[in-house]
Amino acid sequence: MNDNFLKSNVFAIFFLFLFTAALPAKEKQKGEKQNLRVLYWNTQNGVWSGQGDNYDTFVKWVSEKDPDVCVWAEAASVFKTDSQETIKDPKGKYLPDGWGELAQRYGHNYVWKSGQRDNYPQVITSKYPIENVLQSVGNQKDTVVMHGFGHAKIVVEGRTINIVTVHLYPFSYLTANMKEPAELKKYRLAREAAKKAYDEAASGNTSETDLAVLKAEMERTAEEHRKCRNAVYDLSTRNYEGESYRRMEMEYITRHTILKSADPERECWLMCGDFNCVTHKDNFFYKWGNASPSFMVHRYIENDVPAYYDIVSEHFPGIFCKSLMSNMRIDYVYVTKPLLKVSTKVSCGTDWYTRQSVWEPYTHFKLPSDHIPVMVDFNISKIK
Repeated sequence: MNDNFLKSNVFAIFFLFLFTAALPAKEKQKGEKQNLRVLYWNTQNGVWSGQGDNYDTFVKWVSEKDPDVCVWAEAASVFKTDSQETIKDPKGKYLPDGWGELAQRYGHNYVWKSGQRDNYPQVITSKYPIENVLQSVGNQKDTVVMHGFGHAKIVVEGRTINIVTVHLYPFSYLTANMKEPAELKKYRLAREAAKKAYDEAASGNTSETDLAVLKAEMERTAEEHRKCRNAVYDLSTRNYEGESYRRMEMEYITRHTILKSADPERECWLMCGDFNCVTHKDNFFYKWGNASPSFMVHRYIENDVPAYYDIVSEHFPGIFCKSLMSNMRIDYVYVTKPLLKVSTKVSCGTDWYTRQSVWEPYTHFKLPSDHIPVMVDFNISKIK
């Protein structure tokens, strides 16, 4: 009798377990369908590290994350596989034109590209149809947004999500082609003249003695130009001219996107990208002067675009979440309050694929990227 009782209860418990286990699984599956997962990452030179295995590892990683929307910075091919050699023939560049094919491999059928003026555009891939609003590189007169930017829309659970992609100016100084003082121009012209004289002599019947003199002059003028250029760049850095340029870019971007809206506080806006600058929100870590010009881009957003919130700082107050191998955070996801309120999880660390290592032949390159991705989950159905 006790054996029969035990057996009947075992079966009852077993079936009860199956029934109750099925309920949470169903609810979780429903919740997943309601969630919007956004993955942002600067992939470094058009997923350069993925070229060697036909992007198989990259696709595997994205598929595991299962994002609904991806925003990729540096989304164009630049260098040959395992090389510092630039791909000069546009036909030899798989990306950005190949994003449609690549994105389908991880389940995204829709692709959009920002304005592009160089090798570093941003690309959105999505499970949802993408509506283009703006693809821009500035006005090409007095305002140039170096890597371009854009504004696109998707609709999730009946809600319009505005996505703004950015990648701001990368240097602490203004380059010579942007700002060339007369002194620097003088040295540049002397260097070019010396090189031209040497090249012409080398292609003729010039004696070894005369050629050596011309080569020495070429090297001397090149060194003088280099020293002057470095001095100009150092002064530009001390004057925070790179930061000022980024602030100009950000003001232009926001005035042509979120600030065109009459009521952005009630709308769903998400702006993400490589800002190439730090924020005062992380100054508990940097411990710089609070009035440092290094913070001017994010101070501008805080003061002039208060509808935006830095979602990493909001989820991890007082915790430093670096986005580079060095201890810097320069990648950001900004959102408006409707999205902030329904954000359920923010991930900004490395894993089996994104953990970084130096590519020994050229330490400026990292494997798989010199940036760390940011991934955010939203439960759009909870927006009131």
